[in-house]
Amino acid sequence: MSNVIDKVSMDELNQLATKYKDICDKFSAIEAEKKAYNSMIKNLMNENGITKHVSPSGISLSVSKQRRTSYDEEGLLKFAHTVDVDGLIQTKEYVDMDVLENALYHRQISSDDIKPFIKVNVIEALKCSQKEVLNE
Repeated sequence: MSNVIDKVSMDELNQLATKYKDICDKFSAIEAEKKAYNSMIKNLMNENGITKHVSPSGISLSVSKQRRTSYDEEGLLKFAHTVDVDGLIQTKEYVDMDVLENALYHRQISSDDIKPFIKVNVIEALKCSQKEVLNE
């Protein structure tokens, strides 16, 4: 591949770079504005105790809570030292989640034993859609 670029290609590349930078800047600004509106809508809906809303123009909003589960790795690692499951603790001393899942499935470890290490994060999600009006 040649490191020499002709003037026409260089000019085109410079124009594309400028346009791309402008689009990236606009996208960042719009993304920040979207995030702000998202937060305002969720707050207003939460304050009024509603999870769904449809505007007169047919824009549908719904807020839902999504649970995200993760583990307290440090606590789980201490627990993993107390059970005899081959391959559960790795050299770098982390819990192999595949081995843990398999051990739970085969009842080598009770799910009750690892409950203290489960962390649940609730994430609030806003969905926005608009149904098309059918002209009859």
